[in-house]
Amino acid sequence: MVSDLIDQHPERFAAVTFNVDDAFAVPWGEDRFFNFYSFAFSPEMMIDGEMNCPSADYATCLGQRLGVGTDVTLDLSGTQVSGATWDIGARVCIETGGSSRTLRIYTAATLSHRSGLPGYSRNLLMQEVPTQDINLSPGSCQTVTQRITFDGESWSNRSDITVIAWAQEPDSAGPAAVFQAAVMNWPFPEDAELTTIEISPSTAELEVGETLVYTATGKDQNGHDFELTDPVWWTSGDGSGTFDPERGSTTPEFTAEEPGDTNIICTQGGITGRATLRITGDPPVLSEIVVTPSAAEMEVGQDTLFTAVGHDQYGNDIALDDPQWQATGEGSGTFDPPNGSTTPLFTAVAPGAVQVTCSEGGISGQSSVVITGDPPQLIAIAVSPQTATVVLGSSLVLTATGTDQYGDPFTPDNAEWNVSGAGNGTVDPSSGSSTTTFTATAAGSTAVTVEQDGFEATASIEITDQGLPKPRRIKVRHTP
Repeated sequence: MVSDLIDQHPERFAAVTFNVDDAFAVPWGEDRFFNFYSFAFSPEMMIDGEMNCPSADYATCLGQRLGVGTDVTLDLSGTQVSGATWDIGARVCIETGGSSRTLRIYTAATLSHRSGLPGYSRNLLMQEVPTQDINLSPGSCQTVTQRITFDGESWSNRSDITVIAWAQEPDSAGPAAVFQAAVMNWPFPEDAELTTIEISPSTAELEVGETLVYTATGKDQNGHDFELTDPVWWTSGDGSGTFDPERGSTTPEFTAEEPGDTNIICTQGGITGRATLRITGDPPVLSEIVVTPSAAEMEVGQDTLFTAVGHDQYGNDIALDDPQWQATGEGSGTFDPPNGSTTPLFTAVAPGAVQVTCSEGGISGQSSVVITGDPPQLIAIAVSPQTATVVLGSSLVLTATGTDQYGDPFTPDNAEWNVSGAGNGTVDPSSGSSTTTFTATAAGSTAVTVEQDGFEATASIEITDQGLPKPRRIKVRHTP
């Protein structure tokens, strides 16, 4: 009966039997039969670890169980280590949309038509069965590898070898549900390799600004699912859009940005999958600028980093190519840099309400800032150069610089300039400017002093007549 069911359902039914006379029959045969599953007598069958069926009902029970779905997949492959020693790989996956599970993976080496046993013996255990527990979440996979050395009888009759693996609940006693099983007959298939990538949906149409979640599924050379661990998404063609994320996900969200016929592409390890997409609608244009923070309170001298983000007419982010920043109102401040950056540093200069504006192409965004504190006042002044030597009749530009109470530069644009000393000269202008031009008019040591709000600084200037042509004595003879 069991042999007939195996032949009738080779892809969907795997049965494991044991011989009570084998050395490992007690720990892995009789103990599991009588203690784990609590059978009182044989023959009996436990289907999928849950359905106890007397021998007369095997076919009926199997038919019922084949109609029950599962979210677990299991594929087997073998890699020869040497001789009769093989690494058996059981690739176990939980489908997207399935349930997270802890599974115990069994890998059994069996032999059919064993010499000296009844002719109906199929998939007879030839050694103890190694196990490994794994934890899987929906959409994930794991390969469990067990190294198995086939016994001499099995290796001499390789055409009758069958490796059977199953994923079962890791309970200490039955019933314990089996969620999936796989059968691998000799000769063993090669290790699974990614050969194709399928993208769903394969065709679609979107308006600019709309989104769509794509799904990529990898397939191996046998047509079985193959886990995509690092897929990369991109587009080509007249249309375009962005993926979130662009890498590492089999289900990224695509946002349509530019109209036109578009190729949706997913690649991994040199394998590429494609889908087609038609994007319709107007191209995105800048329609809004959002400035953050939208409101702020600052002390004079304090710095705040502002950020501008552009949005198109569909509400999606769009790059700002050359944003211009401006601060207007009772207070004042400076931007660094004032143009070309979406993240300039704003420094509060004078107290009062300020509207911070970022603009580009006729579109602008604002932020309201209140600057508190005392207005900047001059507390120190300096002049450069501090010392100089000039030739009588020549000129020298002097510059005054100041510092406010916050340690920031302060331009003394209402400065008074005065000349004193043995030498002499003129300054132009003499007031109302942070710079002046000194012109030497008499040789000697000269001091040029700049003063504003009670603070002053002095430049020492040496005026020399060296280099000027000396007067020549001319003799005049008078002839009567």
